[in-house]
Amino acid sequence: MYITQYLAELVDKELGGDRSRFEELWELLPDFSERLRAFDSDGSWLHWSPKMFDGWYCVSRPQGFDVYVQDRGQQSDRRHFVDEQEAMMFAIDVSVFDLGHAFVPSRWQTLPTE
Repeated sequence: MYITQYLAELVDKELGGDRSRFEELWELLPDFSERLRAFDSDGSWLHWSPKMFDGWYCVSRPQGFDVYVQDRGQQSDRRHFVDEQEAMMFAIDVSVFDLGHAFVPSRWQTLPTE
């Protein structure tokens, strides 16, 4: 199963299909972050650890989490989050599962491309 299908089914089951309530999944499923990180296959468009594949990344750093897109080894559109849940929601929204207007990160900063 791909993360997109997993999230669609989970939102339907747990939230009655209402994507605007997406952040409630962390309350309903205490291990939700770990479940998401389990979807880290090389063929996915969203990665949770640094790799050489094209796609979006949400990577843990000493001072928080970086979310960026990588294309042919070049990283761009890098944003830094202090909060893991916000980083994950942003990464999911821009890469594999549109949260629509339900998600606007409250604290993030754009970082220079490395």
